[in-house]
Amino acid sequence: FRFDLSKGFTQTQTCDNAGANCDVGGWSNYDASRVAIWKRYYDTLQLKSPGSYAILEHFADNSEETELSNYGFMLWGNMNYNYNQASMGYSTDWNFDNGLSVARGWANPYLVTYMESHDEERLMYKALNFGNNSNAAHNVRDLSTALRRIELCAGFFLSAPGPKMVWQFGEQGYDFSINRCTDGTINNNCRTDSKPIRWDYKSVTDRDNLYHAWAAMINLRHSPQFSALFNSANNITRDFSGAFKWMKVSQGASNIMVIGNFDVNVQTGNFTFPSAGTWYDYLGGGTFTSTGAAQSFNLQPGELHVFVNRNLTNAVVTADSIVNPVASRFAALVFPN
Repeated sequence: FRFDLSKGFTQTQTCDNAGANCDVGGWSNYDASRVAIWKRYYDTLQLKSPGSYAILEHFADNSEETELSNYGFMLWGNMNYNYNQASMGYSTDWNFDNGLSVARGWANPYLVTYMESHDEERLMYKALNFGNNSNAAHNVRDLSTALRRIELCAGFFLSAPGPKMVWQFGEQGYDFSINRCTDGTINNNCRTDSKPIRWDYKSVTDRDNLYHAWAAMINLRHSPQFSALFNSANNITRDFSGAFKWMKVSQGASNIMVIGNFDVNVQTGNFTFPSAGTWYDYLGGGTFTSTGAAQSFNLQPGELHVFVNRNLTNAVVTADSIVNPVASRFAALVFPN
């Protein structure tokens, strides 16, 4: 059960009697009566539908969201601005920390993070129209370059513990603005206008490669060897502050290491694997030998590596890889639609 604008389920008045002059900041403050209301809702949901998920679009004070998540609620985590900044190659506010439940002090990984949504601008639209173009060799406003940077973002987004919300066609780099009008112009009044459905994206090689990278990362989250990594809030270490970002997700004998360069220029950074030995480049193929001590990596702009310590067969992202095996393909025709 997903509740829109759940912060509005309150009996605390933050507007005047005419419904105007609203204190939006006060509306977001911790509200004990609202928490009690939602706990009654949750108890009733579990009574009528045991084990069901209850998801809130809340965006209230973190102390209130922490209490609700401790009670069992899942809550939206809007990371659109940060991932837009990172995908465009701008260092201001490109930190992903707030997309982690552990960074918010939550005991449970119940933060449903997203890069795009029905309310937020598309990453590809902003990358192509406003991306950093200070480096001619890596111009974010170039289609192929922008698509690679969306894959870079997805590598970090999907490797982090906790549930995710994925917006339609984001996995193929949907580049029509949320404010696109039916006549092709851009206007804030057209936010809910119909948007083009682009099945032809599948015929664009770079977009199809992005699709398979997303599929491979989601398969990794479901693989028996690694699925437990994504169900704990406290098994992650990271540094999202600079252009050279890294993340380690560990649980028992399974480890995922992610490194990437979000700058438009080459970046060098140090990274330490938790153990010496052979690591497998999940998306790119090949192996890497770690020493167990700090090692230097020289990354091209937009370069991403997702290293795993178990060899997953056919992990390389191609049309005939594990993400789209020939044996399970079939064709379907829906007529006359």
